[in-house]
Amino acid sequence: MKIGYEYLAVNTAVQDTNPLLGLDTYSGQFSRVSGGANNIYNLADFFFGLRSQYELANLTVAQMRQRFHFAYVQDDLKVNQKLTLNLGLRYEFGTPYYEANNRLSNYDPATNSILLAKDGSLYDRALVDPDYNNFGPRLTTAASALTTSRLTIRRVLFTNYRSDAGVISATI
Repeated sequence: MKIGYEYLAVNTAVQDTNPLLGLDTYSGQFSRVSGGANNIYNLADFFFGLRSQYELANLTVAQMRQRFHFAYVQDDLKVNQKLTLNLGLRYEFGTPYYEANNRLSNYDPATNSILLAKDGSLYDRALVDPDYNNFGPRLTTAASALTTSRLTIRRVLFTNYRSDAGVISATI
């Protein structure tokens, strides 16, 4: 009989500020003469410092966290000289992403409000219900064509739950 366990901690710093240094827009609306095209007066507005739009950005680095737990148990059962079965069960759990300092929010359409992450349960920190039911069976058959043959044919059937570790930027 074989048993195993794997723990994986994914810690990712995500700095997603665009544009990092802010944004200046000059549209020519202040120096344009009536009836003139805006685009030729953009530079004049720039020289006078007459912005039509100005945006500032704060540098924010989200400390995203995710934890994975994988466990399995399996055993070999030799049915006869030609056939061996490998039977097993695997459990996979990956937490939803959460931020180390609880700087996450989520929209709740039922209450038409914004939820803020806080210390507490995994749901309180990630604002997503985790799925704890990721059990998957595993069945492997190994069969020899002939008793003296060194050729073995294997067939594997299993259920796997993929948890996309490292794809944080696509889910923020």
